[in-house]
Amino acid sequence: NLVSSSAKTIDIVDGTEGLTSTRYPEDSEFGNKAIYVSTKNHINDKLIWNLGFRYTITGLRADFIDRGFFVLPFSEINNTNSSLNGSLGLVYLPNDKLKLNTVVSSGFRAPNVDDAGKIFDSEPGAVVVPNPDIKPETSNNWEYGITYKPNTYLELGLTNYYTFLRDALVRRPFTLNGESQIIYDGLLSDVFAEVNAGEAFIWGFSLALKAKLNKWLSFRTIYNYIEGEDTIENLPLRHVSPSFGHASLIYIADKFTSSFSINYQGGIAFEDLAPSEQNKTHLYATDGALAWYTLNLSNSYQLNENFTINFNLENILDTHYRAYSSGISAPGFNAVIALRATF
Repeated sequence: NLVSSSAKTIDIVDGTEGLTSTRYPEDSEFGNKAIYVSTKNHINDKLIWNLGFRYTITGLRADFIDRGFFVLPFSEINNTNSSLNGSLGLVYLPNDKLKLNTVVSSGFRAPNVDDAGKIFDSEPGAVVVPNPDIKPETSNNWEYGITYKPNTYLELGLTNYYTFLRDALVRRPFTLNGESQIIYDGLLSDVFAEVNAGEAFIWGFSLALKAKLNKWLSFRTIYNYIEGEDTIENLPLRHVSPSFGHASLIYIADKFTSSFSINYQGGIAFEDLAPSEQNKTHLYATDGALAWYTLNLSNSYQLNENFTINFNLENILDTHYRAYSSGISAPGFNAVIALRATF
């Protein structure tokens, strides 16, 4: 992967252009190569096992050009890493109504251009700078799932997982040339960087239900819950989202299909946000990340074997909401008409 970055300012009154700092290194490369082996075997009619290994090598090179905006104590970053990871999964089918499965695995994520070389103001008065000493984060994972289908009308599912991270990549206060604050775009700004925070954990679960109510109607829902924090400072992890889910009532009759659905996301109180998120007052309300839900209606009619017409109503209540940490308000009410053709 070859990545370049350029930036300029434009005066919207007279059209004059000027220089400004780029978000990423002007020239950088990120690549990986890997070899893996996997096998799947049916031990008997009730037990299946999967085993796999993967060896990965990653390389990162980033060149920085001094544009006079601030001085970095290095002109390039070279970062090469390798790791051997594996997974073992078991599926047990005691009868035709129940399925049990579990997986243990290890993981590896090397820092990419965004992690190691980013330069940008995440919010007024704060600037994220490159960190040449950043290391990969590794993980040990365990997951189990239960699926119960007592008949053709009902199916229940539970998935529970736990991930233990080492050298987790998190954004924390940093120093540049020994200084914790620098002048960036004319503003005195606190310095931050992606660093390895020691250890962290993420755990969560997912609940799913499918029900066939009658010949035409069916119901589906799924709910997800996630928690995560580093174990050194006991602080929340930045990219762990609030709980979220989906529920839909589906009507199918011959060539006509209609679905009424609810998409929703829980909230996070301001004091429970990750420290780096608490500084982003432009992304959140004073109460933190607010909960929201939307109502949606989707319809399709198959005119013939080649043509299908769709009519959808999205966010019917015209709810003003933001997906977690996006900082961008999602679309309001939408009406969509589409004609689809297949030949």
